[in-house]
Amino acid sequence: MFSKNIFLGVVLLTSASCGYRPLSSATPFNATSVTIIPFHENEPVGLSQSLANSLAIQLAQSGVALSKSLKPTGATLSGNIKSAAIVATPTSAVDSAIPSFQINLKLAVKFKDSKGRILWQKSYTLSDSFLQDLDRQPDSVLVTESNRRVALTRLSQAAAQQIHSDLMISNSLQSSAQLPESEVPNATTN
Repeated sequence: MFSKNIFLGVVLLTSASCGYRPLSSATPFNATSVTIIPFHENEPVGLSQSLANSLAIQLAQSGVALSKSLKPTGATLSGNIKSAAIVATPTSAVDSAIPSFQINLKLAVKFKDSKGRILWQKSYTLSDSFLQDLDRQPDSVLVTESNRRVALTRLSQAAAQQIHSDLMISNSLQSSAQLPESEVPNATTN
């Protein structure tokens, strides 16, 4: 029993001194709070608010304090939806083509501190598809529009997950790059 406790203590001590650190912290770049500013859309497609909501959910789930202040006092997360093109892409099936559309999205994201300095920025290109309703009913346009909105929701959720992941990883990489030399794993001093 005593030897098992000693072994466990040695393993914990060894792993603690290897320089391993958690990959993410609760707040990116040590921001006390984050205000999400809805993204500017160069061409309105209705994605801005959905993306802001998805980002808020992602950040809140990881423990980030969100601010709803009109004049942000903490960090801000904002961006620009540069383009959101919808193109027809027929999908082939057995002996027929199914009319579908693809949404191609390009966006740029910035994370700024309370003084307006850019701490992180990145551009993204995402896409998703949706089907056109083939029925020649009066409501077929509504069904196609509903499919488009579902695809936009999927895009906003995928973008929010990717932005959140990249932001938190970038935060972790930057914090480990700023460690004093004595805390950097395998650091040698002369």
